[in-house]
Amino acid sequence: DFDEDELLKHAWGIWRRDGEPVAVKLRFAPGPAARRLKESTWHPLETVTDTDDGGCLWEAPIAEWREMLPWVRGWGADCEVLEPEGLRETMMGEARRLAEVYGWQTYRGEAGADARSGLSQTFQDFFGGNE
Repeated sequence: DFDEDELLKHAWGIWRRDGEPVAVKLRFAPGPAARRLKESTWHPLETVTDTDDGGCLWEAPIAEWREMLPWVRGWGADCEVLEPEGLRETMMGEARRLAEVYGWQTYRGEAGADARSGLSQTFQDFFGGNE
């Protein structure tokens, strides 16, 4: 009576969890990433929708989004996480840490900090020069 397909139909790989799957929604930039994404079926329940700018939206119900992290990371800046919020926040934190690894200071909005000067510094760190 064991049905492995039913058990793992929402799994990204092999991870599963009790409860409803989470909707994962990703935006792919126009160009090589969107083209490559559409060349393969990455999940049996995925949907891919073209966007007006030449990119696409990828969506699938996933049992445990943490299992997808290496795949999402692999697309780099050509993939933006739209949902779920936990996955989006995880990727934002990783982007911030990467920026710091490469010597860019990011503005985090610490209490008592001057937001204008912090944002101005972030702009200069990323693009150089003055505003």
